Amino acid sequence: MSTQSSNINLISTKTELPEQLVAITKYLHRAGLGAVLISLALGLFFGVGVTVLKLRATSLAKENDALVARIKSVSSKEAMYAVLVKQSAVAQKVLVSIKPWEAVVDEINAIAPPPILLSATVNEKQELSLTAQTPSVEEAALMVERISGLTTQKKIRNAVLESLELGIDGKVKLVITFVPTL
Repeated sequence: MSTQSSNINLISTKTELPEQLVAITKYLHRAGLGAVLISLALGLFFGVGVTVLKLRATSLAKENDALVARIKSVSSKEAMYAVLVKQSAVAQKVLVSIKPWEAVVDEINAIAPPPILLSATVNEKQELSLTAQTPSVEEAALMVERISGLTTQKKIRNAVLESLELGIDGKVKLVITFVPTL
């Protein structure tokens, strides 16, 4: 027996593709190239989009930080403004309750001129209390008459002689309380 080897090639070297496959392969190269180009375009589009969105998010975060810092700096001013508004309301109430005491000075001078007048005070009921010292009883009587005259003229009301002291030297100390009509 001979030892010859025999090689049999079952696959033909020239195989022909069917016509349908040949027609498709022409378009397959173009379709592959188109798919690669579309993929690159989509990747570029989404890459640019993500970059733009990141930049926008960064700028919005910086703007947010700036606005928060601005709000914090203004919040102390706003608190001071609120306090001022409350204080101005209180001051407005005080200004409304203030009476024109300048007009009362004339009545005080009419009752007890400066050398006689020792002190003048106003209490929370808007009553005026005068302390005066006259050199004699006659001067004290004149002062009481002046008070009576101002009461009848309705320049003062509720006049009360709180105290009367007669000193050994003849001086008279009077404390008179009344409500001036303002």
